[in-house]
Amino acid sequence: MAATQLWLDFTEPAPSSPITSHAQIIHFPVPPQKTDQAIFPLDFSFAPYGAWVSFSKRLSSSERLRINNEAIALLSKPHDQLTPAELDTLRSYSGWGGLSASDERGVLYDYYTSPPIASLAWHLLNKLKPVQKDALILEPSCGTGVFFFTGPQDVFYNGVELDERTASIASILHPDAFINPKSYEAFNLSGDNASRFDHIIGNAPFGERTLETAFMDMPEEKSLDRYFIARSLDNLKPSGTMALIVHSGILANKSNAEWRLSISKKAQFMGAVKLNGSSFNHTHTSIQPDILLFKKYPENIEQLLQKPSASDIPSSELVQEDWIDGTYFSNRPQHIMGIVQSGKGQWGSDVVSGDVTPETLQAMLDTFIPEPPISEQVYDNIRNTISLPDKIVKMTILPLTKDEIEAVEQKALPIGSVKAVDSAVYILSDSYRWNLAKDDLPLAERIKRVLSISTEVKALRMHMREGRASAPLQGTIKFLLGAPYPRGKPTGYYGRACTPFQGGRKNWITSCHGMTRSAVFLQPRQAAGY
Repeated sequence: MAATQLWLDFTEPAPSSPITSHAQIIHFPVPPQKTDQAIFPLDFSFAPYGAWVSFSKRLSSSERLRINNEAIALLSKPHDQLTPAELDTLRSYSGWGGLSASDERGVLYDYYTSPPIASLAWHLLNKLKPVQKDALILEPSCGTGVFFFTGPQDVFYNGVELDERTASIASILHPDAFINPKSYEAFNLSGDNASRFDHIIGNAPFGERTLETAFMDMPEEKSLDRYFIARSLDNLKPSGTMALIVHSGILANKSNAEWRLSISKKAQFMGAVKLNGSSFNHTHTSIQPDILLFKKYPENIEQLLQKPSASDIPSSELVQEDWIDGTYFSNRPQHIMGIVQSGKGQWGSDVVSGDVTPETLQAMLDTFIPEPPISEQVYDNIRNTISLPDKIVKMTILPLTKDEIEAVEQKALPIGSVKAVDSAVYILSDSYRWNLAKDDLPLAERIKRVLSISTEVKALRMHMREGRASAPLQGTIKFLLGAPYPRGKPTGYYGRACTPFQGGRKNWITSCHGMTRSAVFLQPRQAAGY
């Protein structure tokens, strides 16, 4: 079957005003699509969005500051009363990246993507695997939603945004999208989003992670880019695809070689495009990041590759050498959107000069060729080489519940805590997952005996602080401390999840409200007594 060519005409009329210009119409005829494929607009409209006004215009720094402050002030107004002009103001909110704003230290490195670059990422993603109607899409750091603005309209969008104001703006501009106003770490804690999304697309934040959020998930990973890539691959469905804009060092730096090898156990690297120094010019910066593309392995392949015996598989079957050693662009200079000037940048770095124009976008879409997909024969070889148990008696890893996530965010559930679920005992790892420690019913029952005492002690302390009568609670606690464990009642006294720990009068725990039946957790200093 002959390959079809997708042509985009990014030609735009000259805007009448750099800020109030009408939508710039982009015509690109496409071949007829199957009815099950998502439809990208035939008359694509690049209206001004964020600091980007047109291919030749951007908001000035002073305009950005003024509009940002106006947009934040509009958030106090009922959303259903916002006028079209006020919605345009919200759409022009551009974050604080590249600006001097002393009150915005936490978000000074938010460099929002322009519509042309977001559109380029979408069409590169679509080259890997056509986006289907009703596909579930995740943008892990969505800002005000430019990837929703430039993507197909017959899919389901989910976004994660740490800054509450920005998340509110995204919700107003894209009411059909589900916006999670939280950190990506908090989004990932429950484990409910693992292997959930058909496609993931976005612009990962650059730089180092902060303790404020990093402690919740993969605290050993210091890089924001690497964290977002790794966890986003975890959130893809088997055979799902991803396009993320990341710092150029992710692919180029030799220090990331081992990490890149670990990523090859999750997904196939499908290629990359190096953006030029004008790509984020609208945010008053000359960063030149890369768009990285991945396709997650089929079901069970990733799980098989985590086993020690996976090292017996020849690396050439799965691992692209130029991805691991960082020479991808040296071998594929046609995937660089501009001309490389060696040593012309800061500290002798290379500079990619060029413009973001209709012509350069079209040329990159025409030129980019994804890596050949791994054959089913290779996957069958892996399946035949490595085997998994037919039945897992107990889950070896449990995600956090909603209430446990809240406890972690409040720093009330430390690493090393212990909990029992039915007959299994789990320990909270430094990646904030419950790891199976032992399947031991007597030990699990001993751990379960503590929660009711903790609950009553907590209530007693509250009563004493409020000056209320505490004698009945004191009597209940004395009874629980001396009462034997009633065999055959796994749900404990008073309908609670747990029963008292016999003899452990000084070992208190922090209770986790809303726990499911027969599940408690002990903090490390208390677990040591067992």
